[in-house]
Amino acid sequence: MNMMEKLEQISSQLSGVCLSHQDERLLQSLLPNTLLPAWLIAALKRHNVIGVEFSLDEDADASGMGGEMQWMTAEEICEEALKCYPGRSVVGLGYLPLLKCLEGSGDPYFLKVSDDEQGSAIVRVPHDSENKDGTYREADIELVAVSLIEFFDYSEVLE
Repeated sequence: MNMMEKLEQISSQLSGVCLSHQDERLLQSLLPNTLLPAWLIAALKRHNVIGVEFSLDEDADASGMGGEMQWMTAEEICEEALKCYPGRSVVGLGYLPLLKCLEGSGDPYFLKVSDDEQGSAIVRVPHDSENKDGTYREADIELVAVSLIEFFDYSEVLE
């Protein structure tokens, strides 16, 4: 199953908004093209996922942590990527911020961007793993789901 098929399957549960042309232009003007694969932009333009809250059970989270998170708006994605840590430190490693923690840790969730939607993992970047020079070791980044499709398979949409 590809991303569009998976989102079609859960579309009745998605109460957020689609990516607008204005927000698409914002992302494209501020972020490197390598962080904005065509498959992701197409999915966000077609499905109401922005602003949707998700819950991921500890057993379904590859890191074992679980949690509740919300899909970021284009403005929030840009802010995390360009102005906040850990975003500023990991976008150069190919990570795009996508989800924000709703449980107080503040650890954002990122997509490890790949041209192949099947190979684009969802990860958590803990704030406390930052090195003194503001960088992060990829070994400290926690795998949550091996792909965005798997994330949608195992997470629950919250109302």
